[in-house]
Amino acid sequence: MLGVNLAWFILALIALILVHEAGHMVVAKWVGMRVEKFSIFFGRPLVRVQRGETEYAFGWIPLGGYVKIMGFNVDPDTLTPEERVRAYDSKAPWKRIAVILAGPAVNILLAFVLFAVTFWIGVPTFQLSNGIDQVRQDSVAQQIGLQPGDRLVAINGGGAGDVERIVNRLRSNEVGDEVTVTYVREGGGRVERTVTLPPLVGPDGSPVLDEGGQPVPGLGVVFARERGSTQAFGPVGGLVEAGDLTQQVIVLSGETLGRVFTDQEAREQVSGPIRIGAAADQLADEGLIVVLRFIALISLALGIFNLLPFLPLDGGHIAVAAIDKLSGGRVPRGLVERLSLVGFVLLIFVGVLIAQQDVQAIVNDEVLGPGP
Repeated sequence: MLGVNLAWFILALIALILVHEAGHMVVAKWVGMRVEKFSIFFGRPLVRVQRGETEYAFGWIPLGGYVKIMGFNVDPDTLTPEERVRAYDSKAPWKRIAVILAGPAVNILLAFVLFAVTFWIGVPTFQLSNGIDQVRQDSVAQQIGLQPGDRLVAINGGGAGDVERIVNRLRSNEVGDEVTVTYVREGGGRVERTVTLPPLVGPDGSPVLDEGGQPVPGLGVVFARERGSTQAFGPVGGLVEAGDLTQQVIVLSGETLGRVFTDQEAREQVSGPIRIGAAADQLADEGLIVVLRFIALISLALGIFNLLPFLPLDGGHIAVAAIDKLSGGRVPRGLVERLSLVGFVLLIFVGVLIAQQDVQAIVNDEVLGPGP
């Protein structure tokens, strides 16, 4: 299933790039610019088709896509008078802003639509069960024989098999206390083991602390999720819920991006394509609703990221056009090119660092986070 699951993720990613670049292209043509090329991915085209004045291509380097608009950051002296009329740089700032903004806007709109579809179909609720999904290496859970698929039914004889009660019973103890753990295994009967509770360790290897600053005891397991009931919304209700969810994600994403520049922990939690691909593989079997929401979140992230105000991202070109509008002049083309080159190098550098974090996170089994 791994290949199939990653295949749908790759196809979804191509679709998100397609709608993003299509947004740029459609608005560019609408405001009278000449679109010379529309490409999914970069590099030498594997497939190309000429339709009118636009070439449509599919490159071999899967690092995004682009729309080539005549006169985009090109010396106007190299263009004929007829070409200048339809060149990007010859258009009013508001038209240039509209063209650049269209890509991220389509991604955000698509996320809203996908969220609405999930609310219309019906959103399943998920809750933690007392079933064990993962047992961490070298944990006390592993030492007492707990395995994925087992069910934790009691701590010191209490808990009644309810995951919330079990966790509360566990957390009512302190690190270093001895407790009796009771679990059952299908076909294997009931097992009781006594353990000394160690501190719960987070993804960074440090103990998890409670509100009072004391270490929280843990066994080293991740509980499984179980699907609950499904709640569907009407046409209007679905749109309202989708709007609220889209707004919440945008605000949360903005806060997270803000912390990335000041908080080392926030930087370590940023996910790249490797961890996203791993998550896609895990979520593919959860059903259509979960897959649609995952695609919506990726689309929303793509739109928000591209709005960051530095070159060569869309937000940087929007900022350049806005400065042109406010100043009544033009930002020097050479400066734009130099800033774009620096920004491109920084993006590659950040991409490499994120990829390293992704690999390390998967090696350390941090994708799902700490369990009790």
